[in-house]
Amino acid sequence: MFQYALEKALLSSSPGLAECAPAAAELGSGSSAVGVHATLEGLAPNTTYFYRLTASNTVGPAEGEVQELLTLPDPPQVATGEAAGIGPYSAVINATVNPGASGHAAQDDTTYHFQYSSDESFGSHTATLDAGEGTSPVPVHAQLEGLAPGTTYHYRILASNDNNQTPQITTGQPHTFTTVATPPVLSGAEAAQITTSSALVTATLQPQGLPTRWELTLGTSPQTLEYKAAGNSMSPEAEPIGAPLENLQSNTTYYYKLTATNPDGSTETPEATFTTPPGLPPTQTVTSPTGGFPILGIPPNIFPTEARVTSTTPKKIAKCPRGRKRAKGGRCARIKRKVAKHPKKG
Repeated sequence: MFQYALEKALLSSSPGLAECAPAAAELGSGSSAVGVHATLEGLAPNTTYFYRLTASNTVGPAEGEVQELLTLPDPPQVATGEAAGIGPYSAVINATVNPGASGHAAQDDTTYHFQYSSDESFGSHTATLDAGEGTSPVPVHAQLEGLAPGTTYHYRILASNDNNQTPQITTGQPHTFTTVATPPVLSGAEAAQITTSSALVTATLQPQGLPTRWELTLGTSPQTLEYKAAGNSMSPEAEPIGAPLENLQSNTTYYYKLTATNPDGSTETPEATFTTPPGLPPTQTVTSPTGGFPILGIPPNIFPTEARVTSTTPKKIAKCPRGRKRAKGGRCARIKRKVAKHPKKG
């Protein structure tokens, strides 16, 4: 028969105050050791018990050495909490752990860790930490680093307490959070080196370390913006970009906009403008009034009205009146008529 009690002294008290296992079993006769066992029911968790085996025969009773055992504590209780401090590459995940036991130096303290992954495999985990002992929920957390931006992560809390190398593990319900997306950043867009027919549009691009394409659109009105230039980058650092523009019209206002796109999204600069300067007036050749060399670049009609101008258009000449004809020098002269002489009288 097995006897057990919460105190060692109770096993040897008289009258006996120890509990007894179910009714004693008959072992029969013999001179060899026989293994026996008993199941103890109704024990308290995380509690030390003392026990011994007693036997008797016709010769008298016998008692075994007093042994002790420590029952397992209740499994820890856990609750997965919400994530906080979520950024593009990091987050803080929270939970509570109730160790479920206290008061025994031999009892290993309750430990916990988090599992997480970008799918439901929970392939990564945080360091294992001590939740101590007790019977009340304890808030715990872990800082996750090196995450991917714009990604959904699954996570959960696991806690374990141990006694006599018999761990009890409790897993919390999984939760999710999504890291902040990192679309590219465009800043400082401006037009420079503007001439009558060209310009240079510059800006600073932050690709966020992701494959990024930027494009410049240009037009003479907000409704007519068309593709003009593009480039690619995946630098983790901000870098300057530039788009030279050629074959522009002079004295014209142009509208332009920059757009950048990476796997996390797109961004664009506000619509901006620049105006090309007017061109030089057309070069003309004017003959000097003195008949000298040509004067270049002087607008017409700058000489006095009395200056002689040679016309290439023939003038109309009026007819001379009757009885007159055009003589040398252009004058009209009277026509001389010849008078016949009379014959001599004979």
